[in-house]
Amino acid sequence: MAPDSREITINEWFRPADLLWLAVGVLAIATGVWVLASVPEGDFVEVGNNSAYPQGVDTHRAPLLVPLIAVLGFIGLKFGLQLRYPLAARIDRYSVKLYARTGRLGLRFRPGPPLAEAPWDAISRIVLRYRRTKVLNLIPTRTTVLTFERPNGKPYGHTATLSPWSLPAVAAATARFAPQIQVTDERNPNNPRIHTP
Repeated sequence: MAPDSREITINEWFRPADLLWLAVGVLAIATGVWVLASVPEGDFVEVGNNSAYPQGVDTHRAPLLVPLIAVLGFIGLKFGLQLRYPLAARIDRYSVKLYARTGRLGLRFRPGPPLAEAPWDAISRIVLRYRRTKVLNLIPTRTTVLTFERPNGKPYGHTATLSPWSLPAVAAATARFAPQIQVTDERNPNNPRIHTP
């Protein structure tokens, strides 16, 4: 039987952290509705110089609504980019390639060359771990990263972000192309868990 040469693509349309962004979006919408319903109208100040279609802002409501609109715009941009560029990994009979690129604000951009890549004969394990990071270089947080290990236990190459929700798909693709490679979840180092399809 000929070896399976098809490539398996793993896309991440939604990640666990996105639940928090959805909650922020719902809160921003609810706050906007409350502002429109509860805050009394202020003075109407014209902006711009188009006399045919005068535009203006309410001096009481506008200062409260502008930040909410900015937050909703950012969330829309984040999910729009994530839907446009969902590629997280490509796995075939030769190697595993990771593409998850995010900027400082957690935005997903167009994938270029693989952020991390490992041929099967160079590694013995694929491991999901936590890495300490900071949002906006200020707020401490953790993100999940996929790492490669050599047979001697030392790291191979670079790491890339990957949602724990995608680990079963990585394990299934690895079992198809390189069943000798172990896929392990070590987010809790005291209780590592080997993933089998």
